[in-house]
Amino acid sequence: MTMAAGEDPENCWDFWKCGRSECKAFTTGTGRYCWMVVGSTNKDPSCPKLTNEFEYCWDCPWFKKVNPGF
Repeated sequence: MTMAAGEDPENCWDFWKCGRSECKAFTTGTGRYCWMVVGSTNKDPSCPKLTNEFEYCWDCPWFKKVNPGF
């Protein structure tokens, strides 16, 4: 499913435009709350954005978008 221009993303993979096949959030259907599956609370974080750009999920712009009061 592709997003229309100006439409807010529903899932992290839409927000980041990631490759979905290697994404645990995609394969488990947890794109709205990806940090529960692939995040910094796991022994081995598997999110490509987390492992390459952020030390913790709460540093991620997607996390901040869906958790504005955090």
